[in-house]
Amino acid sequence: MSSCVRVKMTVCDKITKVCVSLRDDGDLDVKVRSNCDHVRQYANGLEVISIQDVTELGVSRLYEPERRAKASATCLVPSAIINAAWMELGMLSRSRAIECGNISIEFLDE
Repeated sequence: MSSCVRVKMTVCDKITKVCVSLRDDGDLDVKVRSNCDHVRQYANGLEVISIQDVTELGVSRLYEPERRAKASATCLVPSAIINAAWMELGMLSRSRAIECGNISIEFLDE
């Protein structure tokens, strides 16, 4: 069973679905489907990631400058991959995450 999350970037009208599955060798399979060309470019080459990629951000391939430059600095997809991976690895409670439904960033007019 894989762990999936959906990113709705309403400011740019793009939607991305990320699914992560734990492999027998301990690495993670990542599937990214998006209507955003930039996200698809960002995700190219991230089909298999390591646990280190989602636990040690300083050395994570998800945040390599060349890769990160392919998507907007405000894009939530890298965080979505990490959240799906943490859920798949049992580092984030699947039942609690499903119960909560979503996490969000709210823009305020103050």
